[in-house]
Amino acid sequence: MNKIFKHQYTIEQVADQRWFYYLKEKNKKGETMTIEICKTTVDPKDKKSLPYLWWIHGWIKTKMTSYWCISTYVRDGEGNCIGKYNPQHTNDGKVDFDWMLDGAEENKELLIKETIKRFYDGR
Repeated sequence: MNKIFKHQYTIEQVADQRWFYYLKEKNKKGETMTIEICKTTVDPKDKKSLPYLWWIHGWIKTKMTSYWCISTYVRDGEGNCIGKYNPQHTNDGKVDFDWMLDGAEENKELLIKETIKRFYDGR
């Protein structure tokens, strides 16, 4: 059992660069959450890769050869599942490029912490 802040979770690594974080406690709304995080690596010469396009359009400041991608699976009390509390998405469903971080290990931890914080803060 692992802890970020005061919240407990378990981790399942399902591939070389892909993990699921299962939060043990419900939030104030009675929701549960699973976080999926994947590290994607791209060829730095590929001018069609997403990070290159983000950089060329000025959405990110530096070229990335790897980046983290998060998906969230939030279940309400009736069993409905929706993706929310994801820092990489704005409230209107657009990409929040401030949270599109390179594949450094410390950025993985930042994304997980922010996602858990949003889940328990309800934002």
